[in-house]
Amino acid sequence: MLMKIIPSALNAIGWFLIIILLGVTGQAEGAEQLAYAWRRGARYGLSLATMGHREEVLYEGPQRLSTPRWFPRGDAVIFARDVDGQWQLFRLALADRSLRQMTTLKGGADEPRVSPDGRQVAYRTYIDGVGPTLFVMDAEGDQQRPMTTPPMTAAPGEWLPGTTVYAFLSEFGGIAQVWLFDAETGRVKRLTGGAQLKSGIMPSPDGQTLAVHKVLIDVGTGKERRWAAARPGVVEELATWNPAGTAMVCVSNRDKKSYEIYRMNPDGTGEQNLTRHPAFDSFPAWSPEGSLIAFTSGRRGHGQYEIYTMDPNGDHVRQVTHGLFFQFARPVWRPPTSEPLVGTEAPRKPVR
Repeated sequence: MLMKIIPSALNAIGWFLIIILLGVTGQAEGAEQLAYAWRRGARYGLSLATMGHREEVLYEGPQRLSTPRWFPRGDAVIFARDVDGQWQLFRLALADRSLRQMTTLKGGADEPRVSPDGRQVAYRTYIDGVGPTLFVMDAEGDQQRPMTTPPMTAAPGEWLPGTTVYAFLSEFGGIAQVWLFDAETGRVKRLTGGAQLKSGIMPSPDGQTLAVHKVLIDVGTGKERRWAAARPGVVEELATWNPAGTAMVCVSNRDKKSYEIYRMNPDGTGEQNLTRHPAFDSFPAWSPEGSLIAFTSGRRGHGQYEIYTMDPNGDHVRQVTHGLFFQFARPVWRPPTSEPLVGTEAPRKPVR
């Protein structure tokens, strides 16, 4: 009798373990991920964090790095790295960790932005007699060219979702205004013509509205309106939309005590302090599903900054990174993708 029971019990246990393993694997493969740059002493690197699992080093070396930007498929990132005192752009493929230098410009290159279709990369460079200006190239690093002819002083912007149009700020003509560049036609036009605007363009998910500092701009008409919550003398920046376009978060010092992350309606009403902490909180970023907000905070003290996540209402704050030590590390969520997720298998040796 005992000999009959034991095989049956082992068989049941085996199936139970298989079910558990499948459940864990499925959870890992469906987990959201974010990339970020870090600094530890004289070492710099890029890592990938999988929510609920662990961090994985993608790249590590002695050169300074910038915030990575994802390609739309989530299979590669592009970032700026120090090369002999100049920023240059590099592309890192996640599948095999291959690293390829994309630019070798005399004026350097930084602030890359990949177009929604993944075919174009806009970036900033410096030209003698002009200053900071914008260039564009294809995804392989070819056909590098000025975004405007002649090149004009401009600040980095963002691509409008689902389009080939890049919105940026330029003081061409004496005052900072929003301009639109169409990568498909090569045409450039000025969108706004009102008061001086400050940097920080963030398009809405439908591409119809631009948040520029404390101003909302209609992309179709160029009409401007100020946030209802905007206050003179108060810093309100780094605004970002939730995926549904129904709410925004921004960084503000409106309480005059510290920099906090506030949530509000797109028109600036209904403001709510999400972080409620005396430490420096910044760089908020909504997850692709809108279920989490990642941000950087110094709440551990002693000059140590880490990346955290919280629910959209500010609850359930969770520490994501450990040993980041970098105040200006901006979390960047991986786009939704059908590609296999990394970070759920044995770590590979990082590229150096």
